[in-house]
Amino acid sequence: MFLKIPNCFKVLIVSLFMNSSLLAQKVDLDKYYFDAEIKSLPTNPLPAGNRTYSVNSRGSSIANEAVANGSVIDRVYVSGFKKVEGRAHINFNFEFGDLYITSAVTSTRKEENKDKNNVVTSTKYYYKKIVTYSFSITSKLTDEKGTVIGNFSSSNSNLTWSSTEFGSSSDAENYYRNSYNDIRREICSSHINGTINDANRTVNAKYGYVDSKNRDYLWIEAAKKFPEYQAQQDNWLLTKAFISTLKGNEAISTDQMAQVKPILEYFQSVKTKYTADEKSDKKMRYQAYFTLATLYLLIDDLDAAQKEAEGLIVNDYDTKDGKRFLEEIGKIRKLFEVNGVATRHYFMDPEMNTPPSR
Repeated sequence: MFLKIPNCFKVLIVSLFMNSSLLAQKVDLDKYYFDAEIKSLPTNPLPAGNRTYSVNSRGSSIANEAVANGSVIDRVYVSGFKKVEGRAHINFNFEFGDLYITSAVTSTRKEENKDKNNVVTSTKYYYKKIVTYSFSITSKLTDEKGTVIGNFSSSNSNLTWSSTEFGSSSDAENYYRNSYNDIRREICSSHINGTINDANRTVNAKYGYVDSKNRDYLWIEAAKKFPEYQAQQDNWLLTKAFISTLKGNEAISTDQMAQVKPILEYFQSVKTKYTADEKSDKKMRYQAYFTLATLYLLIDDLDAAQKEAEGLIVNDYDTKDGKRFLEEIGKIRKLFEVNGVATRHYFMDPEMNTPPSR
């Protein structure tokens, strides 16, 4: 015997089911990007007071024409370190050799146009110069005792450079002949600039304290008909304003912590407001956990960030994000430990460092 459900209740049940489905469809999270400034901590820090560096550069005549020694010295830097003359705790030594061109040949490229029957209707030829050359670079890093702690040297031979294409072989040849010295300077400049950039990037990752802006994002509700839309948008604006105040070379103030507190409280409330075990609620909790983990990382509260990351995994909407947060938190913990700090927001004065005594 089956219980007969009145039509009015059937309509109510169907209506409730449809409203629940519509609610699930209305959860529409979009990525909202921001740039946050932090101090990137080195993997091999030197003791405070011992953070000085010097730069020495020598080059052949063509290397100096391409990039003057003075320019090389000016462009090399170690963030958070004091630049000094003579011996330092980190010493850059560059030597740029001569450029030798071993061959210069003209390359030909044929371009055919065909009709729908695959019949060639026209043919064009293009020409360019291909230069084979060698250029040696000696670049090493030494500590205050003269011990080599880094090497960026390269002995480059059988390298090639190509010109742009020309409509005739004589145009390609004339370009090479008339621009011979410019081509040599261009080749040298490319290698020298690459060496400087590589040295700066590598040394700063190991020893420097770079105040850099990192691009990241939050998931924010973007569907205007969703009940949480306005609160999400309002808190996004508050979050963006707070993030814009963060500086790598300034400690986070009590005023800034007061600024972020209501934002944290709002996203904590989202987790307790959407508690059902359905996709829409899981999605909203995911958004809250994700935002909280991101914000706690920005203010260097690693324990709180870890709790939110673990919550992401338990929530079981997108567990890989929780695992990614935990991995990042682990890396930051190690950097804090080796640097003896508990934040990526603090003032450093390079002038407090002195070169090694002779």
